[in-house]
Amino acid sequence: MSILLQAHVSNLVSSKRPLLDVSASTKIADALDLLGAENLLSVPVFCTPGSWAGAGGTDVTVGRKQYIGIVSVLDLISYVVKNSRPSFGEVNPFVQNALARPVSSAIGSTNESLSIWVEPADKEVLNAMEQYAKGIHRALVPPPDSNLPNGVVKLLTQTDIVRFISEIRSNSVSLEGIFNSSLHALHNILPARSKDLVSVRSSCNIMQAIETLLQHNVHAAAVIDEHSGEIVSVLSMSDFRGIVASRLPSICSISVGDFLRQKEPRIDMPLPSPVTCTTNDRLGDVVDKVLSRQIHRAWVVNELGQPTDVITLTDIIHTIWYLERVGAH
Repeated sequence: MSILLQAHVSNLVSSKRPLLDVSASTKIADALDLLGAENLLSVPVFCTPGSWAGAGGTDVTVGRKQYIGIVSVLDLISYVVKNSRPSFGEVNPFVQNALARPVSSAIGSTNESLSIWVEPADKEVLNAMEQYAKGIHRALVPPPDSNLPNGVVKLLTQTDIVRFISEIRSNSVSLEGIFNSSLHALHNILPARSKDLVSVRSSCNIMQAIETLLQHNVHAAAVIDEHSGEIVSVLSMSDFRGIVASRLPSICSISVGDFLRQKEPRIDMPLPSPVTCTTNDRLGDVVDKVLSRQIHRAWVVNELGQPTDVITLTDIIHTIWYLERVGAH
């Protein structure tokens, strides 16, 4: 039996802090500031029970709060950009109006937030992994008794799952085997997305880059050197946490490179380096890199440093879930 059938969701969230959430009437600008201040990628949205229908028709009521959705940075940026066309700039009133809208308006801006995902605390980890293996990034974990007024809700993320599995891998022969396998050996299980690899040039306008992310419904793009094609950095939706509410209207004219450099202590510093790997690297080494940098993907490069694929937390979870599920049966 897989060790992941012996562990439960509660083991992964027991030490996590109580959920940070926002009311449905919170302004989008304030939600973005909260994500930045707390270093979060998403935040659940609640209302008074019975006053809203939950995303996807799911009812998640805990005490005096009904959770109606989970909005990510991608949801919020997508909503602001789509409601700020055709122009985008500091004097554009549409930008300010979009930032002042309630955060509930952004629910459903991406496919994931069309539904609110829930995982019971007593569910086996291997079975809980299935929806994460299909691309879901986070889910609510309600308390055993949702009627208690002080019930604590937790959030289970892809990072939580990968970190937990990495910590217990030495206790499982099958997990050790998976982690010691090269990406090349796992290529039939790891989905190949080279045709869909999203990249932008460092000289690309930042708003055009945001449009590219939204068009492809991805959270990050490789930033490549326009001459060599080498990956030099990464533009991620997490780069917009916190600074968006105050600076989004004024960054429309700068390049991706300048935007990323503004996040560094000094403007003359090099671009933040990407996490890269090759097909010869072990999956365990890739996991260690991703977790140590607190990021969500590693870029597969060729001998010229050019990106050929990307390994995300979804891919890692999918690989482990598939192989452990096969072994469990």
